[in-house]
Amino acid sequence: MLTDALRTMMITKEAPGDYKKDGILYCGRCNTPKQVLLSLPALTGTDTPQALPVACKCQREADEKAEVERRAAEFQRSIEARWRACGAHDRELLKWRFSDDGGGQEKTVEVCRRYCEQWEKMFKENIGVLLFGPVGSGKSFAASCICNELLERRVTVAATSFARILNVPQSSFAGRQEVLDRLGRFQLLFIDDLGAERNSEFSLEQVFSVVDSRYRAGKPIIITTNLTLQQLENPENMAYSRIFDRVLEMCPIRLCVSGASRRKENAEQRKELARELLLRG
Repeated sequence: MLTDALRTMMITKEAPGDYKKDGILYCGRCNTPKQVLLSLPALTGTDTPQALPVACKCQREADEKAEVERRAAEFQRSIEARWRACGAHDRELLKWRFSDDGGGQEKTVEVCRRYCEQWEKMFKENIGVLLFGPVGSGKSFAASCICNELLERRVTVAATSFARILNVPQSSFAGRQEVLDRLGRFQLLFIDDLGAERNSEFSLEQVFSVVDSRYRAGKPIIITTNLTLQQLENPENMAYSRIFDRVLEMCPIRLCVSGASRRKENAEQRKELARELLLRG
């Protein structure tokens, strides 16, 4: 009555160390059943219980781990395809994690951690983060940590700068709109170095378009800038006023990052390493 396929499915794979107890096979590693006794008269033609295979505890754990890894790999492939398609993503901006040295910015990093923990609410309420302060103080580090933490949670994230967006070939209005549309598909967008873009009417209009598109899509943004909060609140002209007003509206979380320059510190470390390698002995 049983087909060969069914017979094969009813065979339990026995491993070294497995043992029999109460008529069923147990796993020698986790000591949980690898079989269960069931009566299947419709299939076997008898009421006699049959020992059918089930997953023991360690097998279930292995299966769950494999599924988590499969989904993570699938998400990584999908996010990399999105990055390539948008044409403006900058991998270099996503090189830091919370586990790295924060350069003395513990309070800033702690706020960033809490932002990640409250991500669902932040996303729902369209709450962004503005990180401002002098060059090299750790603004991009903090933003990168947020992005990588959320990527680990399978949130779609892109990182770019206004300068990079403006340098993407855009031969027509349709081409520029396509870039905005693709960036708008990410749940979180990190834009580095506001205020460093070219001060031209065309450039500032494009900057406003990027920020405004996020605003209209109801999706949060993270922005870093070397400008002070006073400069953001008192822009020099109407074009910047439109941009900064929208940024401040979208980013109620404003963090002043004023630590020692990470760039200078890194440069000193490289110089010291060079001295050790070239002058030792």
